[in-house]
Amino acid sequence: MNKFFWLCYALLSFYPCTYAQTQLQPGDVAVIGYNFKDPDQFSFIFLKNVAAGTILHITDSGYDAATSAFRVGEGYLIYTVPAGGKRAGEIVTFPDDLGFVTKGVSGFFGLSADGDQLIFFQGTFLAPVFIYALTVSDDNWTNSPITNNNTNLPPGLTNGISALRQTKIVNSRLNCTGVAIDKSLFLTQITDEARWDRSSATRVTLPDITCDYTPLSIDVDVLQIEEVDSKRVIASGGYTQIDVLGADGFYYFSTDSLDEALRAINREKMYIFKVYYPDRLEVQKVILE
Repeated sequence: MNKFFWLCYALLSFYPCTYAQTQLQPGDVAVIGYNFKDPDQFSFIFLKNVAAGTILHITDSGYDAATSAFRVGEGYLIYTVPAGGKRAGEIVTFPDDLGFVTKGVSGFFGLSADGDQLIFFQGTFLAPVFIYALTVSDDNWTNSPITNNNTNLPPGLTNGISALRQTKIVNSRLNCTGVAIDKSLFLTQITDEARWDRSSATRVTLPDITCDYTPLSIDVDVLQIEEVDSKRVIASGGYTQIDVLGADGFYYFSTDSLDEALRAINREKMYIFKVYYPDRLEVQKVILE
């Protein structure tokens, strides 16, 4: 019998309730949609539970590696997480949601149909701590002198993980079909432009209310067991349905039989089980040795 290593579940029941600010790390937010043609609009999600009162800055000013500073002449947004906090997987949309304040820096915040960027940071405009960056430009992360349409890759961010580059199609929305519910997989998966609905002529609808990213709020602890006979590790009694997915979030099938689910997991090395109960959802990952 195979030995299994289980990454066991945590419930989707944690809501941040303290007003102490949350210190975000690179990749703790991600952009999932934007319209650069007027009127400006974009959506992002938190990939970490965040306390009320947490402040996040978002700018369209490019980062200039030559001066180790933002290019002046544009502006930035201050977003304050509202009462109740934000759970990982919750969507925030500018300018529709409350909590945004616009600031100018010898200019104003405004997204350009000729290409632009969204850079997320904490700290201050003069001393930023970078969290995430999106560039929409055929210049990639440019190494040349920057303009208002491009940017250098901000320090501390990694392209394809905490930074996303896309070609210059200025209306774009992530197609959530089959996206991973694991944070690290999600961040790498969304770098594939084929997963996005994109158009330079037609605006996309934001936020995409058909998408549910709330399983991204799950925190997991590691537990090792020797045999799969201890099925209570996978699912306690009383579940109504089990969804079996691949490591990348690809949906395989649903069943009301744990035995059937276990018999099926023999094609890959890692699987995700979504176990539904009348009052909760539990998500587990299994790695086959």
